[in-house]
Amino acid sequence: MSSVILVPFHGPGSGVAGLSWGQREIWAAMCAQESSLSGGAVAPLPPGKGLDYAASLLGYLMGKYPSFRTRLRYEPDGSVRQVLFDHGEIPLRVLDAADDDDPAEFAERVRTEYVDTRFDYTDEWPIRMAVIRQHGEPTHVVAVHCHLALDGGGFMTVAATLANFAHTGAEPTDEHAEPTQDPLDQVRWQQGPAGERQHALVARHWRKLLAKVASNRFGETDDEQRPRYWRVTGSSPAAHLAVRAIATRAGRADTSPVVMAAVSIALAQVTGVNPSVFKVVVNNRFRPGLAMTASPIAQSALCVIDVAGVTLDEVVDRAWRSLMSAYLSAYYDQTRMDEVIAEIGRERGAELDLDCF
Repeated sequence: MSSVILVPFHGPGSGVAGLSWGQREIWAAMCAQESSLSGGAVAPLPPGKGLDYAASLLGYLMGKYPSFRTRLRYEPDGSVRQVLFDHGEIPLRVLDAADDDDPAEFAERVRTEYVDTRFDYTDEWPIRMAVIRQHGEPTHVVAVHCHLALDGGGFMTVAATLANFAHTGAEPTDEHAEPTQDPLDQVRWQQGPAGERQHALVARHWRKLLAKVASNRFGETDDEQRPRYWRVTGSSPAAHLAVRAIATRAGRADTSPVVMAAVSIALAQVTGVNPSVFKVVVNNRFRPGLAMTASPIAQSALCVIDVAGVTLDEVVDRAWRSLMSAYLSAYYDQTRMDEVIAEIGRERGAELDLDCF
């Protein structure tokens, strides 16, 4: 059995604009993969909290995070714009698990269904929430978001907010909803003089890096293995200990440049191509005004690491410098950067393949 509660919400800001830089990057991936790239979670309801609590939580989230109150609009010229609403209603589904069902497993099945079902970007809010009941008692809440509503960093921001409510037992109210920068604010900044300077700076940096990138980075293969793409995972306590030891020897508190160095060397050995080139995804929430933003602002940065004729420790140092540079060069206009990459490819007569993450 199921029912629906319509939860009203209101929040500051409304209007229409194009997509922000971060939204454009994830929208392109969503279109290419024909998926909402949704994510979400199942959580048990705190003791004593029921439907009213879940409804107030959903209304609070909608009011606090502008990207949750945003839908898309398709223009006649084929472009996409976003529409931010300052009020509305969102459905909260109430689903009853069977008497002999495990409510946690039932909730997980609902989460999977929500994730696997593409969002209607023009007529559906980018959040789906449901309360699971058994024997008439609420047990779990399921929440799933479209990737246009928030990225990984945004998910952690929202999760921290929810964890605070769960820990304190406080009821979410408007007084908790401190304003956060909405996607329209980001678009205005990006389209202004400061945004233009930011993109131009990053574009110059990428051009220098792209000059070092080989056109045919992965070589040719006549391997017709099926399926074409494979996923391999492994667990190595020894590798973990080695990475930490090398980081300590190199005077690094962070192990990520050691991992980057090792993979750079391995890639060069496998492909016979140097330097090694990767994209890394940068959170960007260290930038002014973006710390508490939920909407997608993470973007890809380029790392180019020369591994020829040097020791592992030297590659670690190069990887560290490349990563530091990448973190500062991941906030830009993706559409215009694609044009730069295509232009360099045309000059060489070969398309550049940068999709190694």
